[in-house]
Amino acid sequence: VLQPSQKTDEQIAKEINGKLGYTPGISYTDIANRADRAGRKQLAVKLIEYECRAKEQVLVLMRLGESPTALRRALQSGDTDLIYTVLDHLRQQLPSGDFLMLIRDFPVAQSLYIRSCRELDTDQLRDILVQEDDFQGQALLRIKEAYHSNRADTRQASLQGASELFRKAKYETAFQMTEEQVKLIKWQVKLEDSQQKPYANMSLHDTLHQLMKDGQIKDAEKLRLEFKIPERRYWWARVLAHAEACHWDDLAEFSKNKKNPIGFE
Repeated sequence: VLQPSQKTDEQIAKEINGKLGYTPGISYTDIANRADRAGRKQLAVKLIEYECRAKEQVLVLMRLGESPTALRRALQSGDTDLIYTVLDHLRQQLPSGDFLMLIRDFPVAQSLYIRSCRELDTDQLRDILVQEDDFQGQALLRIKEAYHSNRADTRQASLQGASELFRKAKYETAFQMTEEQVKLIKWQVKLEDSQQKPYANMSLHDTLHQLMKDGQIKDAEKLRLEFKIPERRYWWARVLAHAEACHWDDLAEFSKNKKNPIGFE
């Protein structure tokens, strides 16, 4: 079979398959490996096409340097572990840019790789999102990074970056929400500096509630105006905060306000 011939590698492989078929005990992996050892790499590539076992076929294709074909075969097999095996091999063999461009042509493989990167490789995930101009995905990654940090300045910077990316993605709701969160962090930093008490990681409601419990009503009022907190919500928050802190005199005085919008007696 491996002697010089005028026939093409494809013709030779087809003839071998025609004679051997899929007889039990016949391994096209072994035949392809023997062809490769004899210096007939392209014949080996053609022969391995007849291998029925997807894993064996894919492993030989990778060893022969036919990684894109190996990825295609792995995808056809539907074996997720096998697909990840090829992706890992490609990632090690190719420069990052070439690897990302290659898997771009295989949406399922790219999707699986992105899923893996979300758990294991944030830097690589960022590269993919940038390559694909996925501004929303980049923004969500920035938000995740923001809340992995305990530093207010780092969190603020990450959220500010996320806000800009949401703007580029034309995701107005997320843009506005992120801007509000950045503003809240700035407020909390100022409160911590002025009052020497922790306010970081609190929601807007909890920040307001804590200010009221601490008797910082002027700051609570400023916060209400800055964040446009509805009056009824603000009043209920104040009633509950005074009660929780046992500020009974303050609660009694507050209840006398003629502009009371919640109607308690």
